[in-house]
Amino acid sequence: LQKVYEASSRVQRLEAAFVQTKELKAFAQPVTSRGTLIYERDGAVVWRYESPDRMEFVMEGTRARMRYPDLGEEQEFDLAADERVRPLVESMTVWLGGTPEKVRESYEVALDPDREQTLVLSPRNELIRGFIGRMVLSYGDDGLVTGLRIEEPDGDATTYQFTNNQVQRTP
Repeated sequence: LQKVYEASSRVQRLEAAFVQTKELKAFAQPVTSRGTLIYERDGAVVWRYESPDRMEFVMEGTRARMRYPDLGEEQEFDLAADERVRPLVESMTVWLGGTPEKVRESYEVALDPDREQTLVLSPRNELIRGFIGRMVLSYGDDGLVTGLRIEEPDGDATTYQFTNNQVQRTP
């Protein structure tokens, strides 16, 4: 965890392509989406989905926005005002730029014994455990996340594969 933090703590901005695969019990086949993740050290996170449907989720500080450009719809959320939503959203981004202490505060952390450079994070917060059973993070030699699998308590899972990392680091 410390090695990953040391590599990621110098990242000021990260942009990566992603492929998201959702395995849902309700569907016979996985559902695949593609897009771009943008992370900025100042707290901005953007998930921009390009296909099959365009959607953008933007989180800046205590504000979040979901935008559906093809439908002309947009929703805004005040994360500071909603005690149920804030811990969930924060838990989904702590792996991007959280300190080892912050990660350990939110998750039980273990190394995956079957895969090198893979961490397993199990939420400590009971509310979050209702949505996330565990997260499995894979890292490259550069310490950046290459894969993320979110396993839900009901058996559904979402997997992200990150490629084409464009990174701006502090000197």
